[in-house]
Amino acid sequence: MGHRVSRGVPACLALLLVSLFAGACGEDAPTEAYEVSGYVTELGSGEGVGRATVTFTSDTRYTAETRTGGDGFYEMVVETDSLFGQVSVEAEGFEPAEASVFFDQRTRRVDVGLKPDDAPDAE
Repeated sequence: MGHRVSRGVPACLALLLVSLFAGACGEDAPTEAYEVSGYVTELGSGEGVGRATVTFTSDTRYTAETRTGGDGFYEMVVETDSLFGQVSVEAEGFEPAEASVFFDQRTRRVDVGLKPDDAPDAE
């Protein structure tokens, strides 16, 4: 009788692992909505950078994109199944930049400073 139980346990464990892996990696993984907002500013002057493209990419490759207003402010709602991601910013005349985001709450503020293309490297 104990012999039958020991054979069933590995099979059940394997089935559980397969179902967990499929659920975590499949298209049916549950997502949550979060709000990401902040300012994109020029490093040094602190002035807002308007019309910058702000892209959120989660660690599991969910993405969302928006643009900053004239004052450099952006906001977007993102859906993801991961608590971690990156906010990347591109704007004409500036070097691209990115910042990490961790969703320990429903709304996150992520400010990003951009270095002008012609600015000397800081050493």
